[in-house]
Formats: sequence, structure tokens, C-alpha cells
Amino acid sequence: MDVSMSNSTGSKLNEMLRGERAATETYAQALEKVGTDPRADGLREIQSDHIQAIQELQKHLEFRGEEVDDGIGSWGVFAKTIMGSAKLLGDHTALMALKQGEEYGLNMYAKALENDDIPPKVKSLVRGTLIPMQHAHNRKIEAIANVMQ
Repeated sequence: MDVSMSNSTGSKLNEMLRGERAATETYAQALEKVGTDPRADGLREIQSDHIQAIQELQKHLEFRGEEVDDGIGSWGVFAKTIMGSAKLLGDHTALMALKQGEEYGLNMYAKALENDDIPPKVKSLVRGTLIPMQHAHNRKIEAIANVMQ
């Protein structure tokens, strides 16, 4: 295998992995805020989906013999800052920050489908699981936000 292709593929997969890690951490912060509120169940489901995405992406990296990045990247730092601020501003702001994160993930996955360095099996995961998951998350967040109004 061409090393430059491998490094590029690993970089792209790790970028997706960092995004999923950032999402998981951001949902953990949101769940701290809502505690036992019944709306937390939907957020827990979304967080669980992101944890499963992490596991899938790690499998693909390990299968390819790529190093697995354990960071959260620049989006993660931004998301943590926004969520920390949202805790002070109220639930609706926190939900909109989560929705913004899901949109970021959706855009990241759409770009992955256009990238020649992404292996077909990963594109299949993105197309068949991760993108539909992002759309479902947005619908769930919107439903929670509507209940709040």
C-alpha cells in the first residue's frame, strides 16, 4: 500500500473519529445539565449512537493498521466551550449547540463521501449508517426543543 495514501486515509478517518469523540463529550456535558429530566433519554440515545460510531471508526482504523487518534480536535474544543456557555444561558441554547454539532457532523460525512481517500467500506458506513444517524439526531433535538416551548 502506498504510504501517502495510507496516511491521508488515516488522517481522514481520524478526523471523523475526533468529531464523534467531540460529540460524545458534548452530550455528556448536556446530560449533566438536564440530569433526570425525561428529555435526557433522547440525549442519551444520541450519545450512545456517537459511541457506536467511535467504535466503528476505530475498527476501520485498526483494520488498516492506522494509528488511532484519541483527541477531540478543534471542533471538540469549540463545542465544549459553546456547551459550557450554554449551561449558563438555558436549555434551548444548549439544544441549539447540540444541533449545530450534528450539522457539523453531517457536513463532515458528506465531504467524506466525496473524498477518494476514504475506503469503500467506510463510505458504506457513512452513507448507510452515519448520515442517517445525524439526520435522526437533528429530528430528536428539534422534538426536544419543541417540547420546551
